[in-house]
Amino acid sequence: MKLRLVLDTNVFVVALLEPSPEREILRAWRHGRFQLFTSRWQLKEIKQVSSSKLIQAYIAKSKFDVLLNRLKTHATVLQPVNVSHIVLADSDDDKIIAIALQAGAHILCTNDRHIIALKRLTGNTTTRILKPEATLKLL
Repeated sequence: MKLRLVLDTNVFVVALLEPSPEREILRAWRHGRFQLFTSRWQLKEIKQVSSSKLIQAYIAKSKFDVLLNRLKTHATVLQPVNVSHIVLADSDDDKIIAIALQAGAHILCTNDRHIIALKRLTGNTTTRILKPEATLKLL
């Protein structure tokens, strides 16, 4: 059985920005080493990030377009159920957590310290919350 992963939006951004563990995780996905889950909300968030003038100064919008097309065609796109107030510091974090819970993800990969502080999520499966470096070691 393939690992089921959810990548936080910050992981996608870093992957497009520079050679990094985040980029290696995306490469592993493209080579079929795990099943990736996302949601329509996250696709919209990635598109919004790609429109930021600050981000465009560092990452070409075309890179985001390629990423979004790959996600739409090769990832499992969910419409997650709502969870609320798991991460009080940022309600958008709850949306990433909802994807992981609905997907029954083995790993939620993030650079977000508020999510990392949770360490695990318990739903139908136990989801480990890991930084990209730790995630890459498991792939």
